[in-house]
Amino acid sequence: MTQPLLLAFAVIAVTIVVQMTSIRYLLRFLGKAYRDTEALKGYWSEVSRLSMSMLILVAGHVIQIAIWAIVFRRLGQCDNFAFAFYHSAVNFTALGYGDYVMSEPWRVLGPMEAVDGILMFGLSAAVFFAVMTKIFA
Repeated sequence: MTQPLLLAFAVIAVTIVVQMTSIRYLLRFLGKAYRDTEALKGYWSEVSRLSMSMLILVAGHVIQIAIWAIVFRRLGQCDNFAFAFYHSAVNFTALGYGDYVMSEPWRVLGPMEAVDGILMFGLSAAVFFAVMTKIFA
């Protein structure tokens, strides 16, 4: 059980870097939007900044899901990347369909990915809330 947990922590560390990178990119995008836009208020200005913010955060999550999928494929737990990505997305979003369970030594990676996903979605929600506060304040 030690090896799967160490691997899980390593993958979580990588996903944290991805999450922080997407947040940094988002903040740079918004900083540029604030510098380049004279009329910061207005429906379309607000919608475009919120939409881009959400797309950047979602892109970060998709990359994180893909990272877990690559790990599952490398471990031989999934036959192809499409299925590994599906399985990873189910774990990352904590849906827990249970239609596929990995082999015994690697089974703990599913719940560990769910913990990772819950934390990353929580962080994204907090960042998006901060963005909305900035836009509408």
